[in-house]
Amino acid sequence: MVGHRQCDSHLTDRHPVGLRAGVTEKASACLLLVFGAAMAATSLFLPPEGEIDGTVLMLFAQILVYAGSIFGVKIYIHDLLNKEEKKKPATS
Repeated sequence: MVGHRQCDSHLTDRHPVGLRAGVTEKASACLLLVFGAAMAATSLFLPPEGEIDGTVLMLFAQILVYAGSIFGVKIYIHDLLNKEEKKKPATS
């Protein structure tokens, strides 16, 4: 497993959570946003027409919180990494 660790070391050097974890989190957040919007749109056409049920709104609100936390944490980590790179002195 030493070779495997060396091979993936470039993923964790710059990104604390690794590349695959970031892609999975972003994909799940995007899919949940699409699912939540589809649920809200579908509930408009179910009886009583024109009303979105409170449970659908609650589900969509929780999805928005999840997606916001995923994207917010990613932006924070990205900014932190950029600040650290700017602090490092240039080596020639």
